[in-house]
Amino acid sequence: MAPDNVAVTSPGGKLVGRRGPGAFDSDDALDLLGTLAEQDAVHRRQTLEEILRRTSDHLRDMSWRKGPSEIVAAAAIVAAWLPPGEAIAREITSRGYDTAAIVVPEALTLADDAFAALLIAAGHDARAPRDGAWHHGWADSQTALQARRTTDELAAVFYRYQHRHDKELPLEWGDARPSQSASSPLTPRAPGR
Repeated sequence: MAPDNVAVTSPGGKLVGRRGPGAFDSDDALDLLGTLAEQDAVHRRQTLEEILRRTSDHLRDMSWRKGPSEIVAAAAIVAAWLPPGEAIAREITSRGYDTAAIVVPEALTLADDAFAALLIAAGHDARAPRDGAWHHGWADSQTALQARRTTDELAAVFYRYQHRHDKELPLEWGDARPSQSASSPLTPRAPGR
């Protein structure tokens, strides 16, 4: 369970929103869900495409939009439609939204772009090789770890979808428990280890 969202303040100390380590734990993410719920499928797709395209176009400057919270939420929305993304679809439903009214049925064609945008926000893109904007500014190490788990879990959904026909892909993945901090949570591990 994610901790309560943390307040985000401007340099002048004014409350500007809330941000939490889950894909839908921020005001920006909830705004995106609300916007998509009000749109038809064509406009939902356009909204998601714009977020994903601009992420790729603005590798180092995510101020063009609401920031990495919106990117992570957009990637999660696309992931919810993929076969390994059932847990994400349930999370959208638990927030009071009809998943079918949020995701676009053609999300499969957005999967590669969503995965690329997620990797940029998380700092796993070779064109911007440093910790991504999603991983900056967390209040404490536990919240930062949970934020990393969020992006790692989403990346695993996309990776599993991309490699769904690969019989060599292990069924289990390493997790991001603090005792395993030396290895990446995205590193597959053999079953039974």
